[in-house]
Amino acid sequence: MTLKWYWVDTYSEEDIELLNTHKIKNKPISPELATGIYGFSEHPTDSFMSEKSFIDDVQMGLNYEDGKYFGEFNRIYNNLKGDSAKLAGENIEIIGAVVTGTPKELAELNDMDMIRATVLGVTVKPY
Repeated sequence: MTLKWYWVDTYSEEDIELLNTHKIKNKPISPELATGIYGFSEHPTDSFMSEKSFIDDVQMGLNYEDGKYFGEFNRIYNNLKGDSAKLAGENIEIIGAVVTGTPKELAELNDMDMIRATVLGVTVKPY
């Protein structure tokens, strides 16, 4: 099994409370939108996919106050840095991951307590 990508926890306490109020029988009403999921690669093939690049991109987004996504960059920056003076790697918490592997390898995750939800993406035969 191979870890490919980390999903960064960009949620505030208020975000989590709001998400929790929109559940039926402890299940979300709908899945998280891809536009609200942020992260970086475990072993980036290019530096733009690294944790450092993720932090740099968030900080760069704060330079465009008139930009379409400034509010989102500001929200993410403030949620990640918390009480720290600035955003750094130690501020980043991971809430999910993308892993790849064979069906047998992935089946081993089924009974692990740390796994709260899973989604099977695409399966392909080895080339």
